[in-house]
Amino acid sequence: MRCAIPDAIDDDAAVLIEPLAAALRGVATIGPQAGQSIAVLGPRKLGMLAVATLAAWRRHSVDMRIVAMARRPDLLAIAREMGRRKPSTPHPAHHSKVDVVIDCTGSPEGLETAIETAKSEIHLKSTHGRPAAGLSA
Repeated sequence: MRCAIPDAIDDDAAVLIEPLAAALRGVATIGPQAGQSIAVLGPRKLGMLAVATLAAWRRHSVDMRIVAMARRPDLLAIAREMGRRKPSTPHPAHHSKVDVVIDCTGSPEGLETAIETAKSEIHLKSTHGRPAAGLSA
């Protein structure tokens, strides 16, 4: 189904509608619980929206720990602003376990990191179409 974007919505905002919907749906599917730790791997556009959605959920509903994981310090700084608390990132060689991982990396390595990092759940929010973690389509 196609629908036109109203002229009142700026193009820069319009391009975020679908990724924001994906982030909202992903967090609602997780249903964060008090005391949980939730990691977002790959905080770029979709990942940042996931961090912002988790932060909003935390402010209005449930206190949880948000962990942003990225190789680039500049992305972690943005995630810190989006999350309104300092997200942390484990050292690449030693991943701290978290309850839930949202993988927004779009890479086979991201799925492998998600598997290593998650205690109980992984939510894959991006696809890359390549074999990963010994799995193929």
